Parts: sequence; structure tokens; C-alpha cells
Amino acid sequence: MDQNEERIGRLLEGYQTNALSPAERMELFTTISQDESLLSRFTDRFPLSFTESVPVNADTRQQILAAIFSTEEAKPAVPRVHFLYKWRWTAAAAIALLIVGAYFRLRPAPRQEMAVAPVTDVRPGSNKATLTLADGSSVTLDSAGHQVIQQGSATIHEQNGLLKYDVQGNTAAIAYNTLATPRGGQFRVTLPDGTGVWLNTASSLRYPTVFAGKERKVEVTGEAYFEVAKDAGKPFIVKVNDQTEIQVLGTHFNVNAYSDEATINTTLLEGAVSVNAYQHAQKLISGQQAQVNTAASSIRLADNVNTGQAIAWKNGIFDFNQADIKTVMRQIGRWYDVEIVYEKGAETQEQFVGEMQRSLSLTQVLKGLENMGLKFRIENGKKLIVMPS
Repeated sequence: MDQNEERIGRLLEGYQTNALSPAERMELFTTISQDESLLSRFTDRFPLSFTESVPVNADTRQQILAAIFSTEEAKPAVPRVHFLYKWRWTAAAAIALLIVGAYFRLRPAPRQEMAVAPVTDVRPGSNKATLTLADGSSVTLDSAGHQVIQQGSATIHEQNGLLKYDVQGNTAAIAYNTLATPRGGQFRVTLPDGTGVWLNTASSLRYPTVFAGKERKVEVTGEAYFEVAKDAGKPFIVKVNDQTEIQVLGTHFNVNAYSDEATINTTLLEGAVSVNAYQHAQKLISGQQAQVNTAASSIRLADNVNTGQAIAWKNGIFDFNQADIKTVMRQIGRWYDVEIVYEKGAETQEQFVGEMQRSLSLTQVLKGLENMGLKFRIENGKKLIVMPS
């Protein structure tokens, strides 16, 4: 074993016992990111901590980032994209590569170095939406917006990508507003009852300016994450379509109801909900997901789902798990607002596992995918052509 391997071995041992300084952690993660094969020489000494047995959740990432980047000198100047192609280094490489940028893994294609063809870059999505008021007028919202809108007894504040309602009393006539994000947009809203809703790209939320009566009912399209304010006397109901409703009292859950996805997925993170569809009711507990198949008019329950993956978009991450090329490209197409077109023979059967930052530009994303053997070209700045490899 050479001196470099001995050094990595000592750093790995220190990482397991939480004995590394920020500089040593940076050294370990940077070295691994530059040569993932180093880990293969330590599987006998680290059989568990550096395999899929170790979860890497959002809190862990933030703790690592805080420790590593505790000084200005440690921060990378620009984001970088690193990629893996082996399943067994899931957790270790995830930690290492998230530190220096975004990562992606593809099985089983070998690493390839391919240059990205010069294209006009496309910036990632951002905080932007349109608020349609009850009278039909509309207000444009964005990251820099700071305004106050008066609507009856409701005062609506927009600031830094968040819309917040302040209602004086609850006897005013009910008016309905609709918050809609375009492709390449996202936004947050705090409803009159204090419920927080995060809207993903190409989504909408219709809701009253005051929750009167015995229930709190909203309608959603696309994808949204809810943190529902508790109110035992007023159940919170999310209407997805004519056949699907979600009933809660107070809980945290995600709804993915894009029309181009095969199922409507409700993922529960905290509390309890009941998903009602096609005259069937499915109660969920934390960690479960209800999958409504509109084509088959059926509902299926999945246990022990990766809830972090379900809300990765809310935390600024693309998170894929054995996703095919079309699943990956649907998310990329929505976020970068580009049309995806497949040339004959381009629909590979390979599966993707890993994460990428949603803050990356499209060029950075394509470079990483091309490193995995995929090929693309952009036409007219808005059409992304997937070519045969």
C-alpha cells in the first residue's frame, strides 16, 4: 500500500469516528471525488459505513457542508459535476461528491470522456409564478418581488419567493385565488390557516382567501408539498382530480400529480392521511406512499418509501432511484423549460441512480449525462434532442 492509500485509510478511519478536522474532511472528499477507485481498496476494512447501509439525508448533507466549508478558503469557486457508475459506492461517494457539486450514477455504462457540443446555455428554474385573483386579474410574482395586495379582508404579502396571507376575521365572502408556476418556476405560499405549500414547476394551487365552514379544501395540479396547520375541527382536503382526494388534519406530505406521469403519488412524511380514489380509501402512515393509477382506476400502497427522495425537489435536488431516461428527462424538461425529443434508437434501457443540484445550468447537466454515454443537441434554445449513443 503506497503513502496515498495509507493516508486515505487513516482519513476514512477518522471519518468513521468523527475525528477529522474540516481540512481533513475536505482532503478526503476531494481525493475520493477525483478517484472513486480508491474506495475499492478498503472494502474489507469499511464493509458497512461506505456502502448503501448508510443513509445520507438532507440534514447530514448540511452538517457536512457546514463543517467542510467553515472557512472561505475551503469553498469551491464554481459548482462542479461528478459522476459514478457503480452501485456499491452509493453512500460514500454521495457524501464526497455532494461536497464539491452534484453527482449522478448510471449502471452499468463505464465512464467516458466526451465533450459537450457548444450550445446556448439554459439557466435553471427559479422562483416565479402567477397569482390569479377572484376577479380574474393576475399578478406576476418572482424572486425579487416585494409587494402587498389587498383583497377584501385578506392582505397578501409577496417577498423573496413566498406569498403569505393575513386575514382579519373569517366572516368575509369567500373568494378563490389560484397560484400557478410555469415550466421552470417554483413558489411558496402560506395559506390563511397557516398551512405552508411549496409548488414545484408547472403546477397550480386553487384555494379560498378564508377557510369558512367545516373543512379546508384546495385543488392542486402538478406537484406540491404540504405542511398542514393542525385544526381538529376543520379537516384539510386536497382535491387532485375528479376521482382523487386527500384528507388530513395536520401533517406533512407530498403530492405528485403531473398528467404525464403514470400514477398520482401521495407520500406521507409525518402524521396521517387518507387518499380516496375510485371509491376506495387508503390510509397512510409515515413512510408510506399511495399510488393512484388513473388508467386502471386503482390505488396501491407502497411501504418504506424514500421520503427524502419524494421532496428532494423542494430542497433543490434532482434525486433519481433506478429511473429510466424518460423519467429523468421529464424532470429536466420541466425545470429548464425545454421540449424533449427522442431520435430513433435514443431511448436507452439503462437506469439512473443519484442526485444533481437543480441550481446547475443545462449545459452542466448535459455534460454529466454525456459522460455516461448519452448524446444530445439543442435546437433553437428550447428543444433538447436525445440522440442514439
